[in-house]
Amino acid sequence: MRKTSDLRKAEIVATILGLADRIGPDRVTTGAVAIEVGVTQAAIFRHFPTKAAMWNAVADHVAEALTTAWDAALAQADLPVERVKALIGAQLGQIAATPAMPMLLFSRELNVENADLR
Repeated sequence: MRKTSDLRKAEIVATILGLADRIGPDRVTTGAVAIEVGVTQAAIFRHFPTKAAMWNAVADHVAEALTTAWDAALAQADLPVERVKALIGAQLGQIAATPAMPMLLFSRELNVENADLR
């Protein structure tokens, strides 16, 4: 059974995050993503018209996860010190869940090549 476009996009984003963690974001290619997902490179471009669009989807995914974690952390803390501790815990939890996150945030290559990520 074929996957829906949304499921395939989510799979591609997850694969990119995994590859970025294993080999570094600067070495992630559409060819490597296609091999990992088990599709052709053309299939990747059916879902994301450019490599920049792929990285934008990854950034959106990471941003949504961070926002959700931060909102949940802030909702459970009242005092300012507790809120800061909760935010730090949420941030560290997201880094543990997405080990590639620091590399993505500080990747010179991604930021130079993609104006939207700057």
